[in-house]
Amino acid sequence: MGLTDKQKKVLDELLESMFEAKLKAFKVKKSIDNSFAVAAVIPEKHRRIFSTVHSWNTSFGQRFFEKIAETIATTSGKEAKTQWKSPVEISDDRVAMIDKIVVDIGMYIKTKGKKGKAPDVDNEIKEILSIPNNNLSEDRNDNIVDVYFDNKYLFDIKTVGPNKDNWISFKKKTLRWSARMNKRVHGTIAIPYNPNAPMPYSAIGVEYMQVDKDILVGEDFWNLIGGKGCYQDLTTSFKKIGSDYFQKTLEKAGVK
Repeated sequence: MGLTDKQKKVLDELLESMFEAKLKAFKVKKSIDNSFAVAAVIPEKHRRIFSTVHSWNTSFGQRFFEKIAETIATTSGKEAKTQWKSPVEISDDRVAMIDKIVVDIGMYIKTKGKKGKAPDVDNEIKEILSIPNNNLSEDRNDNIVDVYFDNKYLFDIKTVGPNKDNWISFKKKTLRWSARMNKRVHGTIAIPYNPNAPMPYSAIGVEYMQVDKDILVGEDFWNLIGGKGCYQDLTTSFKKIGSDYFQKTLEKAGVK
């Protein structure tokens, strides 16, 4: 099914405006030229190519994908907001339960299932919400959501390789969203693409969460936002619009 022709047109226009802004703002970083080792070994042309590739690669970050997700969602007839603020008040009692859940999961991982509990986000949220929403305190940590989608999905868009401490933090954050809103919501970590493809996504510490539950990776994330086939349409649009702008950036860097 994928995106409609109208949605594809809107997506192309969005990418064109973002890539045009990238091209105008681009400046060659010549700091590596000051390394006598790099300058002596790597020809100038290749240093300029490296500078261009590095600049473009760092552009594809959280905020970049936030805007794309919002645009695809709204053109699909779904409500979507970026940098949405969830309630700042949260129950201290529920926070204590969340901490316990994470400790139990850590024990399960450490003992290879002999102790503790395996992650089970559906039951975890039931446990949290079963606790009366009392003893509220104001806590603005983690209350800002990258993408609030369809009034029930709260996405935090992350880089492809978080470390173990990051995953522990992510687990707490996504559970706290349901506790904050005092209802079942789908707090989810979104990974824009799978660096391990065609193998399943994996990362140190990811065992604290459940892929396809509170983590959505690549195709699963984008197809939820824009419908089945969205991921392929997004890839096609990037190739069609982006490759031309990348070549223009190379020319601006002095690469012929």
